[in-house]
Amino acid sequence: MNLPHFYIYDASAGSGKTYTITREYLCILLQQDKVFAFQNILAITFTNKAAAEMKQRIIKALVYFAGLNSEESYESLITDVAKQTGLTKTEIQKKSLQILKYLIPNYAGFEVSTIDSFNHRIIRTFAKDLSLIQNFEIDLEPQPYIQKAVDSLIEDVGHDLQLTEWLVDFVHYKIERDKSGDISLDLKNYAELALNENNYKPIEQLQNYSLNDLKQFKSQTLKYRDEIKQDLIDIGQDFFHLLKKHEIEKEIFPRQTIPNYFKNLIEGKIVSKFEAKWHDIAQTSFYKKTIDDAVKQQVDLIRIDIETLFLRSKELSLNYHLSEKVLKSFVPLSMISEIQRRISQIKAEEGVLFVNDFNRIISKNIKQQPAPFIYERLGEKFRHYFIDEFQDTSQLQWQNLIPLVDNAITTEHSDGTSGSLYLVGDVKQSIYEWRGGDPQQFLDLSQGRAHPFSIDAKKITLENNWRSAKTIVEFNNDFFEHAANFLTNLNHQSLYKSANQNFKKNNTGYVDIRFLKEKDDKDIMNKQRIDNLSEIISSIKDQGFSLGDVCILVRQNKFGTKIAEEFNALDNPIPVVSQESLLIASDAKVQLLVQFLTLLEQYEQETSIDFMLMWFNHSGFDRELYHESLHKVKDLKLEEFFDYIKIYNLDFDISIFQSLSLYDKVEYAIRTLKIDTEANAYIQFFLDEVFEYSISKSNSMSVFLNYWEDQKSKKSISTSQTQDAVNIMTIHKSKGLEFPVVIYAHSNFTLADLRRTEDWVHIDQDHFGIPFIYERISKSSKSLSPFFEEAYHKNISNQELASLNTAYVCMTRAVEQLYILSEPTSENATSFSDILESFLKTKKLYQDDKNHYSFGSQTFSGTKNNKILNLKYANFKSYSAQKFYANLTADNIIDERNTEAIAYGQEVHDYLQKVKYFSDIENNEIPKDLKPILHQVVYHPDLKTYFESDWEIYNETDIAFNANILRPDRICIKDNKAVIIDYKTGRENPAHATQLTNYKTALEAMNYSVKASYLVYIRKNIKIESL
Repeated sequence: MNLPHFYIYDASAGSGKTYTITREYLCILLQQDKVFAFQNILAITFTNKAAAEMKQRIIKALVYFAGLNSEESYESLITDVAKQTGLTKTEIQKKSLQILKYLIPNYAGFEVSTIDSFNHRIIRTFAKDLSLIQNFEIDLEPQPYIQKAVDSLIEDVGHDLQLTEWLVDFVHYKIERDKSGDISLDLKNYAELALNENNYKPIEQLQNYSLNDLKQFKSQTLKYRDEIKQDLIDIGQDFFHLLKKHEIEKEIFPRQTIPNYFKNLIEGKIVSKFEAKWHDIAQTSFYKKTIDDAVKQQVDLIRIDIETLFLRSKELSLNYHLSEKVLKSFVPLSMISEIQRRISQIKAEEGVLFVNDFNRIISKNIKQQPAPFIYERLGEKFRHYFIDEFQDTSQLQWQNLIPLVDNAITTEHSDGTSGSLYLVGDVKQSIYEWRGGDPQQFLDLSQGRAHPFSIDAKKITLENNWRSAKTIVEFNNDFFEHAANFLTNLNHQSLYKSANQNFKKNNTGYVDIRFLKEKDDKDIMNKQRIDNLSEIISSIKDQGFSLGDVCILVRQNKFGTKIAEEFNALDNPIPVVSQESLLIASDAKVQLLVQFLTLLEQYEQETSIDFMLMWFNHSGFDRELYHESLHKVKDLKLEEFFDYIKIYNLDFDISIFQSLSLYDKVEYAIRTLKIDTEANAYIQFFLDEVFEYSISKSNSMSVFLNYWEDQKSKKSISTSQTQDAVNIMTIHKSKGLEFPVVIYAHSNFTLADLRRTEDWVHIDQDHFGIPFIYERISKSSKSLSPFFEEAYHKNISNQELASLNTAYVCMTRAVEQLYILSEPTSENATSFSDILESFLKTKKLYQDDKNHYSFGSQTFSGTKNNKILNLKYANFKSYSAQKFYANLTADNIIDERNTEAIAYGQEVHDYLQKVKYFSDIENNEIPKDLKPILHQVVYHPDLKTYFESDWEIYNETDIAFNANILRPDRICIKDNKAVIIDYKTGRENPAHATQLTNYKTALEAMNYSVKASYLVYIRKNIKIESL
């Protein structure tokens, strides 16, 4: 029996994490007796991109191992796999080839996916058990549903009296907090709380209370607060009764602080902070030094009584202010409860689930089932689990997986083996806590504080850095070990103090630190920043780097946008590729198209004028003509408007437009505007959005335009680096990437900033009726209760870790050179600039009058980022529906069906499925009269190379892709390159090209590079189209 395996890999930045996962996956796969064992391995990661990259690594490695590819980069991998498994390279080659032959036609069983995809499958399987409708939809965009809920809530004002009362209270609540009276944005924010799993439990519990329940709890709390206030008045009076009884004058107390305190209690003035020196009541003096001894003795007799009264009043005062806070909190709680209730109702009515619902549903319903039952329902048994980026796993995700994993790794299977679990991650790269990720559970597992299984984990630390140059690795080692001292959580300190890496690259590398000093003048600060960035980029170019080798990293998009604007305004503009520049909506032609569609849906003077301005700018007409046209179009009706604009080369028929589907309407608009004459990626991606929306949501133009207005700031084109331009992106987007040169701009954060922090805090349900509130966390509130103090320290600790992690991710992206622009903050809290300054002082390098420090040397080693390619998008081709269907007349169809050519061609098509190589034509099963046409196909100059024996051939092999089964006639595979050949009979049809494109997309998703695609039309002769 094999011992069960549970491994935890601590993989710091650049430590070869992906290589390690690929190696361990292949070692397991190649040691299995069955070639379909890949179906028993589940590898989970957190983005589609990461899942695709992992699949690509595994497939490419298998292809290389099988001897089908000569890439040298996998030689070290096959050596490691041979060493770890004990298999010879010959055995690995043979087994890899066998696996590939089974894996490719059964690609759907290659279980490398996101955790959301895996959870989706579980929920689909259990939909009936969960009383979910079988055809429920998954919507990745919750915002439209949130907006509907907000709108419905506001519409009920004046109709639902209780809701109206709460909303009026909410407006007052916002004004008290120095916010505007507009509640819609706050309601949206409350709705979005449920999108973070960390809020799941309190929100679910909150749903148990109606608005009427909350109203009763509020009354209960009000009564409790008033009782406390009366108790405090009584304590104040007891103090003065005590003085009177013992004939002690209040003037004997130093500065009369103690009598004044009790006097304030009687007057209802209740303090919330007990930070004064005299509040340490056991140590404070109760009388002036000049008081005679007899009076002192009298005071000493009642000292213990006064101390008791004070301590009791302190406890009650804190409870009083806690009650005040709870009273105010019922207002936002009522809004959170109501908005969540309405969202749930809308989702149920429309048969929709959000992705973040998956973990909640599984946690609540499925994980209670025995693990074998879940396996049986899924139709397969996973024996081996890989979970990548485990630091970003939420608590629910992990708790849901534990029963499945436990069954695999603690059960002996019929072949005498047991399963395994590989957790791979790095707490230092946990920067997605706002998505529900919980790095603490990985920290607890890796540091031995958590034991979810009956077997212990073996922790392996990947200690080498294969990414960055020597100076960068050493600088980061020293800096983050020093920065750990600024963390308040001892476990977090230990994490960073034990994270040093060994450098594996021989080149020296360079680190450059610059302090920007003028924190009080934003204009001077901005100028300093741009001057320094321009100087750095100029220096980098002089060294031999291209602009595309440079990435400027910022904490927020708005900072990147500002830098891009400043670069564009320079005398010699610096070209950039940024998140903003990749937005579909940033393209002028897309803007023109959307304005035209808006004009058609909402025709009015303003939209017609806006469109005419954009059209004249696009078409290059004289501006005088524009002003002339404005006077003529402003009073025209829609039909008259389109008659008029024909003089400006806009020939548009509104009746045709109105008869079309949403997608066809957009294509018709594109042809009208003549923006289909050249390649434009933005237009193509916009059409993808239209198509997707028309299929999954609505065919209504007005509904789509509303959707686009809401989503346009999020939709970008996908592109590789196609121009020599500086990259600008957020640190969160850069995770997992690397660049020859990284510039950390806007490094001006404070380590912990609680100013906008709100959290769920436990309270005494017996007193307040509810077990928690959602409140601001601050230093001033931590004394209200042990729960507030706990919440305060937890949030401080989490923010410190998140801030330092963000800096770590940023500063570990660089391969050759790292530049840091450190900016001061206006806050008193510890900032990144403070930590840098402290670090330089420990190195005895810091000088007050020095702003520039450097380590290593500026040398260009020849390391380049992805090669700059002159990629061109294919010209967009748009066909009118009328033209497309013109050839599909009944006569044509009947004529084609009756021709002998079609029957002959179909027969040839059928026999071609039996031909893999040249020799197969001589097969006796093929009729002699068909062999001449088969020769035409097989020996055609464009095709003959693909019938040679060095290609691996798959004829009519099913491919499972996007829930469809595709069956190309012929796929030829060699060196991870693919060629597609599809045989057709009858007329050419544009749909044939679309079909071929689908095949190509599927193969590329399987990480093949499609070298060529051919349509072979077979009649008495053949015709070949290369796509």
